[in-house]
This record gives sequence, structure tokens and C-alpha cells, in this order.
Amino acid sequence: MSRENFGSPFFVGLPAPQAGAVGTGGPGDRARLCAAEGIMGKLVQQFMKFGVVGVVAFLIDYGLMVALTELAGVEYLLSATISFTASVVFNYLASMRYVFTHKEGLSRRREFVIFVVLSVIGLAINDALMFLGTSFLGISYLITKVFATAVVMVYNFVTRKKFLDAGDTPVTEAAGLME
Repeated sequence: MSRENFGSPFFVGLPAPQAGAVGTGGPGDRARLCAAEGIMGKLVQQFMKFGVVGVVAFLIDYGLMVALTELAGVEYLLSATISFTASVVFNYLASMRYVFTHKEGLSRRREFVIFVVLSVIGLAINDALMFLGTSFLGISYLITKVFATAVVMVYNFVTRKKFLDAGDTPVTEAAGLME
């Protein structure tokens, strides 16, 4: 923001910025902006990897459920439970290998338990949104599922990032760079 803007009625009573202060377009701002862009780029790349793993996990979940129900004659709730469990195991292995960085000091057993707990909470959120959307709002389950999937995907990424990812730079540091 330039100094002359501070003469406008909107900025009456505000002091003019000091040279080199944040927001003045100085070298410090450019460095912070470049650092923030680098962090955001890494975060977007990580989210895209998360999305690919999620799509494969969904295909495993859905495909196995249909195969068990339609081909093997397994009752649909049992087949849905089996397929969900298989997809969570795949999702854990792929996410912790390709998406997130293992936190030092956190055992793999505890990491897996946290992953499963977060997944079950995500399933509960999904089911609650499905019930609310279809039973209370009268929206088709097909449309509701798209919305529920988007909400749970964001929940899963944020919670796994917070609780399981060691990462290069914590998200809190990234937020501090952008202030």
C-alpha cells in the first residue's frame, strides 16, 4: 500500500507505515511472500497426493463391497464393514508412505490407532451428513454423498496433517509467515 493512500478518508487517523514494515512492498514482504508461496505449493502438492490415495481407497472400498455383496452373497452391511476396513488399511499404508511424513517418537502402532480413530470419526461424519441430507432435507443420496465426501475429505486431510504428519514446515509456521 503506498503512502499517498493514507491521505484518503478511509485511513484518517492511521499512521503512515514505516519503511520496511510488513505490507509496504519492501524486500521483507517479497521474502515472506515467496516463502508462503513455497509452503502453499507444498501443501497443494500434498493435498493432491492425498486425493489420489483417497480415490484408490474409495475404489477398493466400493469395489470390494459390491463384489462381496453381489458375487459372494455377503450381507451388505457386513460387506460394507469388510470393504471399509480393507480401504482404511490401504489408505494408512499409502498415506504414510506417499503423502505424510512419519513423526519421530510416534510408534507405528500408535500412528495406526490414531489413523483408524480419525477414519472412524470421518465415517461418522459421513453417515451423519448422509442421514441429514437424505432424511431431513430430502436431497438425493447421490448428491448428498458428493457433499459428504468433500466435507470428510477436508476433515481427513486436516486431522491427519495435524496429528500424524511431521512435515517440512508445520502449518502454524506457514500461517505466521502470511501474517
